[in-house]
Amino acid sequence: MTTQFAKEVGLLRTLARNLISKPSPSGPITQDFLRTEGLARVRRQANRLVAILRPGHEAFTALSESIIGQYPAMERGTIFGNFERELLDFLGTTYVGRDPASISAAEVSALHDHFAAWFAKLRLRSRTSIPVPIPHPMRTPPPSALTCRQVRRGVRPPKASS
Repeated sequence: MTTQFAKEVGLLRTLARNLISKPSPSGPITQDFLRTEGLARVRRQANRLVAILRPGHEAFTALSESIIGQYPAMERGTIFGNFERELLDFLGTTYVGRDPASISAAEVSALHDHFAAWFAKLRLRSRTSIPVPIPHPMRTPPPSALTCRQVRRGVRPPKASS
């Protein structure tokens, strides 16, 4: 097992211990709800929530950065929030309720294959040329449009003016 895969196997095992699935609340998901439930991230899937408990949040961030770092084209061309949503969906589908000891380098390889295919599909959709107005050069992109590279370099979304 390569050193990189060993690190990612450890991160996946930590995430498997800290991934839960629970019924979706009837109301909105608020910061108070997350705090009370001890959740760091959540994603609605059908009528349930897939969530990462607070102890697993650092592993989620490190795994995100590790995957992005291995694909320079993905780092340049992916909106980080979209990547993290896809990663949480994949983890929720694959690792909720799974025994962490059963995770090996084969799962890391499958994870990489999944994201290589995901990004290839994303690139195919983005090759269509659509004429759009060119934004003013002094404006910054909206926070949701920050690329992975910008997030890794510490670019922060502009503060909302009052």
